[in-house]
Amino acid sequence: MRSVFRPLAPDLGATALNLVYQAAEVFSSMEDRARETEARAQSICKSAAQGLHLAERRIEAAERAQCEADAALLETSRALARSQASIEAAEDQLTALEFRAQAAEAEAREARKALSLVEEAIRRRFFHANPLPDSPSMATRDSTDSLALMAAGSRAAATSEPHLRVCADSVPVENTDTSSQ
Repeated sequence: MRSVFRPLAPDLGATALNLVYQAAEVFSSMEDRARETEARAQSICKSAAQGLHLAERRIEAAERAQCEADAALLETSRALARSQASIEAAEDQLTALEFRAQAAEAEAREARKALSLVEEAIRRRFFHANPLPDSPSMATRDSTDSLALMAAGSRAAATSEPHLRVCADSVPVENTDTSSQ
């Protein structure tokens, strides 16, 4: 029986050696895969770190741009407020000028009215034929002319137009009171 086991001993050594080589190959291939996995992991980490750094720079640039935009918006808002105040002031001035223009137009109408009354009184006085002084129509017309001249004179005196005051003051008004004659 011993002879049966002896030949097995060298075969067992070769088989064990063969198993050791196979195990070494398995360990070697596992180490290769571990190195490849580690290299891929380091590459992914490096890429992620670069991406993170790029993202941080983009965030900082976006924050700076937002701050600049906020400052520009604030300045634009202030400029808009100044413009609105300027527009309101201009509108107020325009309203005041419109009131002044209306007042000046009213004064001009009154002055024209007074001037036309003076002109009419002058025309009646100097360009119409004089009827008899004793006639009632003459007394009525003279008193109407005198009243028109006095009204025109008082309106002209109230106005700021000096040439109207001169015209009204220079028209002679006759005494139409017939009771003193």
